[in-house]
Amino acid sequence: MKEQKERKYVPFENGCIHEEDKNYIIENKITAHEIARYTDGWYSCFPYPELFKTYDKNELKLNYLSILHTAMFARVLDRESAIAVRRISINLSIVL
Repeated sequence: MKEQKERKYVPFENGCIHEEDKNYIIENKITAHEIARYTDGWYSCFPYPELFKTYDKNELKLNYLSILHTAMFARVLDRESAIAVRRISINLSIVL
């Protein structure tokens, strides 16, 4: 039987955000604005809205337009822009 090699954790591997990045984000005090720049492997913005629950709600409310703007233009394919904007609105409304 072959031994499975343990994968080494790499934050924001391949330039995408992953659920495993949560502790890294918290420990390194990465801002909500900064994590909004990352998509998942399928170019979806805000793929893990639960990550935003770790931030101060008032700070999110004050900066939501900037966060949305950043996410809308975060490596999203043109043909997917309309879908991405809709997802962003829905996911952010869940958090706020």
